[in-house]
Amino acid sequence: MGTTKIKTLSELCVIVKRLKKDGKTVGLITGGFDVLHIGHIQMFDFAKKHIDILVVGTDSNKSLRLTKGKNRPIFTQSERARFLGELSTIDFVLKIQPSANFGTSKADFIYKTITETLKPTVIITTPLADKYWRKKKKRAGDLGIKFLPYHLKKKSSTSGIIKALQKGS
Repeated sequence: MGTTKIKTLSELCVIVKRLKKDGKTVGLITGGFDVLHIGHIQMFDFAKKHIDILVVGTDSNKSLRLTKGKNRPIFTQSERARFLGELSTIDFVLKIQPSANFGTSKADFIYKTITETLKPTVIITTPLADKYWRKKKKRAGDLGIKFLPYHLKKKSSTSGIIKALQKGS
């Protein structure tokens, strides 16, 4: 079931256009999602309370290596996409193919292109855990897309989980 939710950007454009024409609101969340944790689940649940359709984009293996270090990702992009596709709150999964370090202008171009092409109704992120949230908010504003922040009560992160596991070894 989860693999049928995984779509290319061009497939999603057709789907999203049709859904929006039918009056559905479409939200977009992007990230690494290397080790799924409760913070991710809570953000997906939050998103689904505000939108009809949730698209989650998962970054490439190379992007995670460039941004997080040589020991990342723990799971391949295909594995992460499959995990995400198994969640009932997620309607579609996008495997983000271009690669870039998250803080670079190349990454900004990649995400702007995805957002312009997909044209979601809403962009959702967690400012406490996403250090690039301001860029996402500006991109949303520039493109006339609603920005919806999810405010975590307690920060949880994949990097923190990995560090805790390494300490226990």
